[in-house]
Amino acid sequence: MTGPKSGLIALPALAVMLFVLGGASPPAKLLRNLKLTSVSVDVPQDFEQLFPEGPDVESVNTNCRACHSPSMVMVQPRLSKAVWEKEVAKMITTYHAPIPEGEVPKIVNYLSSIKN
Repeated sequence: MTGPKSGLIALPALAVMLFVLGGASPPAKLLRNLKLTSVSVDVPQDFEQLFPEGPDVESVNTNCRACHSPSMVMVQPRLSKAVWEKEVAKMITTYHAPIPEGEVPKIVNYLSSIKN
């Protein structure tokens, strides 16, 4: 619903949320004990490299190297074909990797054949 009436519904909902949550901040003791640390991670920068030879390597080189360096993928643990299917699906659905549907089985085939 759009228009002026939708705002009338949202205001009571907002009031209830503020009442329930009470606008409370975390206890000061928790904040005093909170310790933040910085971390540094070295990400492989071998994007000019190609993936090692294997079945359907062309699909992996074409679709995966835009975001993943070969060494980053090659250090992943050995995973089953079913798990690689889920990983590739996650790249498409969660991270919006522009992988054509017909390329997915080829990528999974490559990853599961060299990393299983």
